[in-house]
Amino acid sequence: MKQRWCNRIQVSIYGLLVCLILAWVVATYFFNPSTNAWAPKCVFKAATGLQCPGCGLQRAVYALFHGRFFEAVSYNWFLFLLLPYVVALVLSEFVLKGQARQRLQHFTHHRYVLYTYIVLYLLWGVVRNVWGL
Repeated sequence: MKQRWCNRIQVSIYGLLVCLILAWVVATYFFNPSTNAWAPKCVFKAATGLQCPGCGLQRAVYALFHGRFFEAVSYNWFLFLLLPYVVALVLSEFVLKGQARQRLQHFTHHRYVLYTYIVLYLLWGVVRNVWGL
């Protein structure tokens, strides 16, 4: 009985997460974060005047949704490294089945891959502020 209850909560949390992501995707597709006040602003940038590693990702995603890849990359160069991983993660979680899914999850969930992305993300934050990218 307890197992079934926990599974229902887990399914509900995943369902809520998927709904929130879909709502964000739809809102980002139709409303340009550069020109609309609803888009959240970077608290780190407001407090320090520096760009965080994620600054520009909302605008980059908007440009990407509208087929403007080079504009998207100009907003945040980390997108070059982030996109392949996000695509692999979506494939391994929602698209692939069986052995292909397990092989890709072995890569996407491997701790060294995750640590590498975290370190690169933080280094990008330093580089973009030092060189003004």
